[in-house]
Amino acid sequence: NGKDAATFFFVVGPDSPNMDAVLSFAKYIKAVSDVMYTNLCTGIVIKPIGKYNQFLSDYSALIEIGSNLNTIEEAKETARLLGEILSMVIENIQK
Repeated sequence: NGKDAATFFFVVGPDSPNMDAVLSFAKYIKAVSDVMYTNLCTGIVIKPIGKYNQFLSDYSALIEIGSNLNTIEEAKETARLLGEILSMVIENIQK
């Protein structure tokens, strides 16, 4: 809609016993994001160590929005778009 937005990406911790499920969930959200808003999601980063509480659920997601180069308005716009994406993801998972 002509508004500037920041990008976002996922962080996955490799030390969670359910890392494969968390990674699969992140890939699914990215796929939905790519269809709805091309290039908004820049990818998935698997860190060398860490759990990030992702072991608590197979549907955990650590999402980083923007960087120090973005404005708060751009980050808020991305959060709004991400809300639309996650709504679609949750609807599809429930089906």
